[in-house]
Amino acid sequence: MLREEPEEAPLVLPPEDAEAREARRRGVVRPLPTTNKPEVVSPSRFDDVQAVADAFKKVQPVIINMQGVERELSRRLIDFASGLCYGLEGEMERAADQVFLLTPRGAEVSEADRRRLAEGRLRENGRLMAGLLLLALNVLFFLILAQIIISWLPPGGEFLESTRGFLRVGTEWLLGPIRRVVPPLRLGGAALDLSPLIVLIGIQIISGVIASAV
Repeated sequence: MLREEPEEAPLVLPPEDAEAREARRRGVVRPLPTTNKPEVVSPSRFDDVQAVADAFKKVQPVIINMQGVERELSRRLIDFASGLCYGLEGEMERAADQVFLLTPRGAEVSEADRRRLAEGRLRENGRLMAGLLLLALNVLFFLILAQIIISWLPPGGEFLESTRGFLRVGTEWLLGPIRRVVPPLRLGGAALDLSPLIVLIGIQIISGVIASAV
C-alpha cells in the first residue's frame, strides 16, 4: 500500500515594491546603502560649493555649516544645495540654525552621527534660550537701577513723573512681594528699601550661573 506524501506548503515571498520589481525585471542588483561619516564644509564664498558637489557625487553625506555667512551668500548656497539634492535624488534636511545635512541617494548617516547632530541642535536651542533669558535679566536690572536713581530725585514735571510711574509698573510686580517679606530697614527717621538691592544681587548671581553654563 502506497503512502501519500504530505503536500508542502507553498512558499510565500514578501511583497516587492515597484522599484524592486523593475530592478529585478531589468536584472539590476541594487547596492545596499553605505554608511559614511558626513564631511563638514564651512563655505566662506560661493566657490566652496565645489567641495560640496564633489563629496556628494562620491555618495558622501555633507554637512554645510553656513553660520556666520552673510544672508545673500547663504541664500545662494541653500539654492545650490537644494538643486544638487533634487538633481541627484538626494535629501536635504536642516540640522541646526544655518546648518544643513545633504544625504546622497544610496548613502545613510549613522545613528551616532545623527545623535551628535541632534545634541548640537539642543545645545544651540539652549544657547538661544539662555541668551534671551540673559537679555531679559539685563533689561530688568537696568529698570530697577533707573528706579533707584529716579527715586532720589524730587518731584518734577510731567515727563519725570511719567517715567517714575512707568518704572514702578515695570518693577513692582517683583519688588512688591520681596518688600513684604523683607521690610524696609529703619535708619533713624528714614527707611531704606532693601528689595531693589536684593533683586540686583539675585540678577547678578543668576546671570553668572547662566553664562557659565553656556
